Amino acid sequence: TRELLQKLSKDNVYEIGVNDSRVAPQIFDVQPMVTSSTTAYVFWTTNKYTTSDFYYANSTPLASTTPVKVTDSNMSFTHSVNISGLVPNTTYYYMIKINDNRGNPATTTERSFTTLPN
Repeated sequence: TRELLQKLSKDNVYEIGVNDSRVAPQIFDVQPMVTSSTTAYVFWTTNKYTTSDFYYANSTPLASTTPVKVTDSNMSFTHSVNISGLVPNTTYYYMIKINDNRGNPATTTERSFTTLPN
């Protein structure tokens, strides 16, 4: 009985943590970094293990365009994307969508960064 209670206790602690379906996934610390006139790097963290989709385009709103989609199907707390082939001195709009292991989603608002001039 004691072993069963210890196992249940450990399972419940784990369930209430990163895999708890009652805890919505959240996106934190979104940090775009323009690294040159044609490249950028975006980093973000999540409160639980998630996959992520990063969408970007040089027009807004993204919902009315056909944005480029970069998918990371690895379950992680930290996420990043390196983007290349961008146009110098151009504003790009992006948003991030995540899903936890139970399919619970979260999405950022649309954000932007501007590449450096040549």
